[in-house]
Amino acid sequence: MELKECPFCGGKAHMAENVSVYGTMFAACCDDVEGCPAGTPGNWWKSEDEAVAKWNTRFANEGVNEERNVHPGKSAAR
Repeated sequence: MELKECPFCGGKAHMAENVSVYGTMFAACCDDVEGCPAGTPGNWWKSEDEAVAKWNTRFANEGVNEERNVHPGKSAAR
């Protein structure tokens, strides 16, 4: 499975691997370790496939006013 771009900055992503006494764990993270909040591994998974599937999950902005990025009925702070 291929990793999608970073959901925060749109940059490339890579798979991190952590080997310990508990076994090998995997996490996807953004290549931009300095400037992106997803640049360091957050959640670790037991398989690479699971880590890729979680990283590649995207949520729709249903009910969000795309133009101002606020929910309908709420005013945006200016």
